[in-house]
Amino acid sequence: MSTATSEDIASLIIWIQERIQAGDCPKDAIELKTGVVVENCEEFLRAMHEILERHRKDKIFSPLIDDCLLLRTRIDELRASNPNETHTDG
Repeated sequence: MSTATSEDIASLIIWIQERIQAGDCPKDAIELKTGVVVENCEEFLRAMHEILERHRKDKIFSPLIDDCLLLRTRIDELRASNPNETHTDG
């Protein structure tokens, strides 16, 4: 079960909105953990945004929330290691 607080989830929703609006989601697939790969980060984030907005208090979505928090960490690590790269096509 996720240990994410309501503040964590609210912060995650804001972060997702910022990534989508900025258009700086990675274009390459990202491996979250063994056997879990996000092929299209922007689509995953769009879907997660909808889920979080509608079901943020529903415990059944805890694994998805954890995956989204892990994806945020992975994307932020990529952005920190390549600050001059936008991670977008063109």
